[in-house]
Amino acid sequence: MHDRLRPSLGGLPNYQKVLGNLELISGRVPVIIEYQYDAAADDYRRIGEMIADFERRDIQIAGIEVTPILPRRQDNHFNAGFGDLTILHWINAVIEDAGFPAERSAPLFACIADQKAYHVYDVDGSIIPCPSLQLGERAYGHVTTGIDYVAETQLLERRFPEECRTCALLPTCMGGCRLRADMENGDFNGVICNRDHLETELKRYMRQKAKDELERRDACGDLPVDE
Repeated sequence: MHDRLRPSLGGLPNYQKVLGNLELISGRVPVIIEYQYDAAADDYRRIGEMIADFERRDIQIAGIEVTPILPRRQDNHFNAGFGDLTILHWINAVIEDAGFPAERSAPLFACIADQKAYHVYDVDGSIIPCPSLQLGERAYGHVTTGIDYVAETQLLERRFPEECRTCALLPTCMGGCRLRADMENGDFNGVICNRDHLETELKRYMRQKAKDELERRDACGDLPVDE
């Protein structure tokens, strides 16, 4: 999967080269792996092989974050999106069984472009709203001139339909990914509804938090005992 998604400049596989580079920095800086999977393929079942490669080469990994490969605007073969959520849950279980901490934060689908505290710098120095944009696309400033606050204000404008404004999940969604809205609907200020996915993940998160708390109380002897 890695060699198909991220070949070298000459189109050659580079997975082994990446492992070699990780060996060089292992123990010097924290290494966090972003594991991207294709929900339409079975490649994700080989994640155990990757973890075994880390152990065999004694590469110290601080954590593994999992995300599906989302569709992009240009032609590509990865268009399944989130797919079946049981795939994501299975991958996280494998990672946890391998000794890495499981993701315990509440799911949040807010777009980075809506957060003023974050700035993305393109290779040409442009300040752009999203790391998936390219070549100064939708730039609202530059490292040499600073932020164009008028352009930034116009960028932050987002049109929420009535069903969004009355949705209980709006604080954790805020319209979702702007780039997907642009790709699917031609509107960077539009919304992408992930209600079913977000609702599923929130319920799973709350069940896990309740389980963790009960285990903590049980370990501390805080649970009430019937006489």
